[in-house]
Amino acid sequence: MNKELVELDQWIKKSIQSVPKSKRMLVTTHDAFQYYARAYGLTILGTLMGINTEEQPSAKMMSELISEIRLAKPPVVFFEKTVSPTLIRAVAEDANVDLCDESLYSDSIGPEGMIMSMDCLCA
Repeated sequence: MNKELVELDQWIKKSIQSVPKSKRMLVTTHDAFQYYARAYGLTILGTLMGINTEEQPSAKMMSELISEIRLAKPPVVFFEKTVSPTLIRAVAEDANVDLCDESLYSDSIGPEGMIMSMDCLCA
């Protein structure tokens, strides 16, 4: 397993290097990827909610996030498997940014385990 994790780490670093530094941004439904962003040089542009996935964002929070996304123009917005994609989909549409086809696994492990879940963040 350790060898697989080292290989995954190297693959993630290489994959992220292919994204221009100005586009290495992460927009997700909730604030669960701080460690990942720090480890791989990504900027958390914004999240719909904080750590608590039970809270609902206000109209003001959504409007501010949409404005930030329009200004920064990230290549994609991500949704998470454990959170309904309805609101983040609306944010992506209003900001005119693509929503990633694959969901992120933040509070669960993907169907093929952790390695495949991490792959999703770089695909």
